[in-house]
Amino acid sequence: MRFLRLRTARGFAGLMLKSIGVLLFGYILFTIDVRHALEVMLTLPPLSIVLTLGLFPAIYLLKAWRWHVLVRGVGKCEPFASSFSLYMSSLFLGIATPGKMGEAFKIPALVRKGMSWKDAVLLTVLDRALDVIILTIALVAAGTLLFPPVAAALLAGTVAAVILITLMVAFLFPRLRRFLSPDLPMKTWIVATLLTIAGWCVYYLQLVVLAWGFGFQIPLALFLSIMTVVGIVSVLPIAPAGLGTRDAALLFFFSRLDIPAEQTIAFSFSIFVLTILASSVCAYYWIRHPMTSRR
Repeated sequence: MRFLRLRTARGFAGLMLKSIGVLLFGYILFTIDVRHALEVMLTLPPLSIVLTLGLFPAIYLLKAWRWHVLVRGVGKCEPFASSFSLYMSSLFLGIATPGKMGEAFKIPALVRKGMSWKDAVLLTVLDRALDVIILTIALVAAGTLLFPPVAAALLAGTVAAVILITLMVAFLFPRLRRFLSPDLPMKTWIVATLLTIAGWCVYYLQLVVLAWGFGFQIPLALFLSIMTVVGIVSVLPIAPAGLGTRDAALLFFFSRLDIPAEQTIAFSFSIFVLTILASSVCAYYWIRHPMTSRR
């Protein structure tokens, strides 16, 4: 009985957490001309839509390939098809949950295949951490354009200090490093990092293509810097697929570039809609995966 109450409370808390972004999005719609925003969305060239959707498979393939490399790095001889199916399943749950917490689905799936809980957890965390590391480095570069010099220097110094401390701990305390990090060969680290960088490059290209469709006249470096910050904000665990949080962040930056709010929301909501459409492919793998959500 106590377990049921705890589970119900967690479910209610999760629902409340997800509703923050939805409520924020509702408030934004209340403050703009929704009809005009829809009209702007309908002017999006079909070529831009096709190209944007066409880049999703490349992103999914690179992410699944990275996951496959990490799994094989710990000695698990999984075929790529199996790694791809599992990653696509978890990717669908990640899109459907705030902060992409559903990607933790990979942990019990790996345990069922014979991997230890420790390795399963560490690989899942590392898979997510690689994206965070690359995005943090991109944030430091973006800070030079978006933040005041003092704030940008403080951010860069903080990130550099964290990296330095992490490396020092890793070398001075090998037991702690082995406990907190999977034992992977150097080749695995290099390939996984390169695949992560390639995935983010395709993601930025996707955003540029979509922005081109809306006719934005924003310098490329500035646009990529804004989308880096927006990307970090949109993964906050308070909204599904960044709904509401992405819109608010884009309004904050694009309003300073004299871009109408309706055009900004049309661009932001297009990202949301296209992401949901592309995730339907991931949903297929989730349905077909032998480990159901109930288990």
